Amino acid sequence: MGEIGTKEEAEEAVRQASGVFIAAAILEVIAGLYVGVHMIIKGGLFLLLALLLRKSKRRAIAIKLSLLTSVAAIVFVGEAIKNHRGWISVLISVIVALIGLRVVYATFVYNKKPD
Repeated sequence: MGEIGTKEEAEEAVRQASGVFIAAAILEVIAGLYVGVHMIIKGGLFLLLALLLRKSKRRAIAIKLSLLTSVAAIVFVGEAIKNHRGWISVLISVIVALIGLRVVYATFVYNKKPD
């Protein structure tokens, strides 16, 4: 991941990040088929936000996705500590949460008003 300095770099960062979010959402929906409806709903919301982000590049959507991924990472850490397992899920969720923070920055660069 390089520096995001121009509108074109920001647009590419948003496109790449939304692809990661879409993949993570699809995996969550698939996992939800085995775990429970709550994961399908969360994955569907995640997928909807990722698709909206890819299309609109809006800061509000990026912030919501970042909050969702950050909360998921915190929950996964708590569950991993409690159950003494699931550290791969923690690693993946932390990476996705960091991407969420980066996409917030990218949307601010993308939507910056010209000087």
